[in-house]
Amino acid sequence: DSPKPKIIEHPKSHLAIKSRSANLVCSATSNPFSNMTFLWRKNNGNISNPSVYENVTLTENGKPHATSVLVIPDVAHSDSGKYQCVVSNKFGTTYSSKAKVNIVTFPRFIKTPTNITVKTGETVTLNCAATGDPPPEISWKKDGGNDFPAARERRMNVMPTDPRFFIVNAKTTDMGVYSCAAKNPAGTVIANATLTVLQEPSFIRVMENKEVTSGESVVLQCMISGSPKPVLKWMKDGSPIITTERHFFTAHDQVLVIIGAESSDAGHYECEITNELGTKKDMIELKVLPPVAIMVKEEDMTGIIIITVVCCAV
Repeated sequence: DSPKPKIIEHPKSHLAIKSRSANLVCSATSNPFSNMTFLWRKNNGNISNPSVYENVTLTENGKPHATSVLVIPDVAHSDSGKYQCVVSNKFGTTYSSKAKVNIVTFPRFIKTPTNITVKTGETVTLNCAATGDPPPEISWKKDGGNDFPAARERRMNVMPTDPRFFIVNAKTTDMGVYSCAAKNPAGTVIANATLTVLQEPSFIRVMENKEVTSGESVVLQCMISGSPKPVLKWMKDGSPIITTERHFFTAHDQVLVIIGAESSDAGHYECEITNELGTKKDMIELKVLPPVAIMVKEEDMTGIIIITVVCCAV
C-alpha cells in the first residue's frame, strides 16, 4: 500500500436545513500510519477558519484511522456548494470526492385552517398555505385517512395552487377533523381543524298508530336524526312516561317497549326532539282492545261438563 493518505470515508452529498447545523465527515488512514492534516475546501477554494473537530480511532480490524468533521452551524443559503476534504501526510496528499450540499427551508404555514361550523347545505371553506424552499406540497386528510364522503359524491374541490379547500352542500357525514400537511424535503408540518355540520332535528320515518289486544306486547318507534344529536322526550297524554318493569326504552330512547299491554296503556304518545336548531314533535295513538271472547256452542259445553264429571268420578 502507498504510504500516502487513503480516504476510507468520503464526505456525502446531502440536504441541509436552513438555520440548523450540518456536518460533513471525512476519514482517512495510511500504511504505515502517520500524522495527517485535513484541509476543507468549498467550490474549489479553501475554507478559512472552518469549524472542525478531529480524532483518531481504530477500525474493526484494529487499524488506526483519522477523522475530520466539518461543522456548518446555523446553515444559510450561502453555505450551499460543493465541499471537498484534502488529506496530507509527509508522504503526499489525497483529495476526497466532492459532496454537494443543497440548502432547504423547513415548511412554514402562512395560512392555517380554523375550526368551522356550518348548517347542512352550506359551503365549507378551509384555508391552508405554506412557504418553504423548495415550495412545499399541500395535502389533506380527514380523520387521519383519505376517505372523503364529499369527494365520493363530487362535492369537494381542492386545487394544488389554490390555498382554499371547498365542500359544497355540506352533510353530517362531512363532519370530522381535517388535517392540512405541508411537505418538502426538509420535513412536514401539519395543521388541524374541526368541521361541525348542524342539522335540524327530524324524524327518519313517520310514527304509526298502533292497535293491540290486551296482554300483547307492543313496540313504539321514534327514529330520529339531527346534529348535534337531538334530545328526545316521550310523553303520554301530555305527561312524561315513567319506566316500569313493563315500560322501558331501548335504542337510545328511540324505541318504547310495553310488555303485556293493559287498557291503562291506551292513549296518545308524543315524541319530542330538540337541538339548537329547533324542536319537532310527532304523535300516535295506541289502542288496547279487550281480550277476544271464545264462543262455545251449547252442545260442546254439555260434552265438556260430562267429561269433567266422568273424570271427577274416576
